[in-house]
Amino acid sequence: MGSPPASASASASAPGKVLLTGGYLVLDRRFSGLVVAVDARFSVSVSVVPASATTTPATTPAAVPIAVRSPQFTDGAWDYAVTLVDGLPHLSPAPAPAPGAHSPARRNPFVETALLYVLLVAAAASASELAERLGSGLTITVLADNDFYSQAADLQRRGLPVTVEALKSLPPHNATHGPVSAVAKTGLGSSAAMTTAVIAALCAHFGLATTTPIAECDLVYNLAQLAHCVAQGKIGSGFDVSSAVRGSHAYRRFSPALLDPVFNAAAAGDLPALAATVVSVVRSKWDWDARPFVMPKRLSLMLGDVAAGSNTPQLVSKVLAWRKAQPSESEALWTRLDALNLRVQDGLGRLTELQTLDPAAYDADVSACAAAPADRWASLPTTPVIGCLVDIYTTFQGVRACLREMTDASTAPIEPVEQSRLLDACMAVPGVLMAGVPGAGGYDAIFCIVLSDDARLAVHSLWSSWTETRVVPLLCAEAHAGLLTQ
Repeated sequence: MGSPPASASASASAPGKVLLTGGYLVLDRRFSGLVVAVDARFSVSVSVVPASATTTPATTPAAVPIAVRSPQFTDGAWDYAVTLVDGLPHLSPAPAPAPGAHSPARRNPFVETALLYVLLVAAAASASELAERLGSGLTITVLADNDFYSQAADLQRRGLPVTVEALKSLPPHNATHGPVSAVAKTGLGSSAAMTTAVIAALCAHFGLATTTPIAECDLVYNLAQLAHCVAQGKIGSGFDVSSAVRGSHAYRRFSPALLDPVFNAAAAGDLPALAATVVSVVRSKWDWDARPFVMPKRLSLMLGDVAAGSNTPQLVSKVLAWRKAQPSESEALWTRLDALNLRVQDGLGRLTELQTLDPAAYDADVSACAAAPADRWASLPTTPVIGCLVDIYTTFQGVRACLREMTDASTAPIEPVEQSRLLDACMAVPGVLMAGVPGAGGYDAIFCIVLSDDARLAVHSLWSSWTETRVVPLLCAEAHAGLLTQ
């Protein structure tokens, strides 16, 4: 480990995400998905507590307290004690608070796993320097931008309408007025962004993140993926963590077998063996792949929180059960869907090339399409830009048709009829290129990609007047950037 000094503080922030294409398919390494980072971020700071300010009781004379605080929740407090025994860090929850004190949330596996695994890697690098950088204790503060959590209840509490203007009036890092377990999430990948930001801030504090920029640091990437999977209790696709680190890109997952040794060591309960395994796995070369992506100019991402709610693990289990029961049918559908997803990705990349070749013509053609609904663009004068936009529109309509086929075949409501009606209404708005359900789909959210501010305003107007479901706009936009540190 290298400088900075032990008294320094560190901070990091990681973005939320939207999976535009590749839902379910990203579970399989043969397929890829297009994941877009947004400008809603989790911010985490780490600071050393002065010796005189240490308030958390130590379980032994050698124990060092670590206090994690998420002030947006009524119970956002987790306290730990770290003890170094023969150079190996032992992490345990701190003693329960005194009677009458505000009780903390139940154990947070994402915070706890992130902490432990970074401490294990830091100890392997230098146990003495780890002890020095722990100092008299650490305080970790976690803050989330408002878009990660539904603001509908707070708007109602304040007597405000569900509008963009009202959402903009809310304070940053708005209080949720409830415990962690009761918060309504919006599907931006809060656990992945939070875990990634915690790990990045800790790695920066302990001098482990030596690559600049930190988003290019394989150690941080591998630690975030590993800790998030272990905290979830399963090896997911990892696209959400990948976006939290690398930003917007076309993602192909890592081989799940890479993480099996850590799961086996964790189940055995042998800390020295777990430490050696964690260090070995996160220091190894993983086989994931990321192809950078930038949204073409004049295209803007919009997100709506449908506030109806879906159980994503249930959706995934139904789709996987269908895959197992109907291997030939499902393989044919997934192969067809993958080809359409790749065509959408290639079309968006082609748009960026066309903008570079002739910016004036590009701007004129996008403006022409922004004035009409997408199903009328084919009647416009044929140009490379308009032809590309038409192809993206028709191809993504094919993506939606495949998702509806998967809905019927698996009985998982990936694009349920209520969402289809809302998306079709969005597509009828002039200047809307794409409208779909992100990620695993369901009733949680929708996204649109629009070509103009007028289209954005018209979509917001549609959402505000939609009566079948409540649609709460999110303020975030595509931002490309991944993990950042200060």
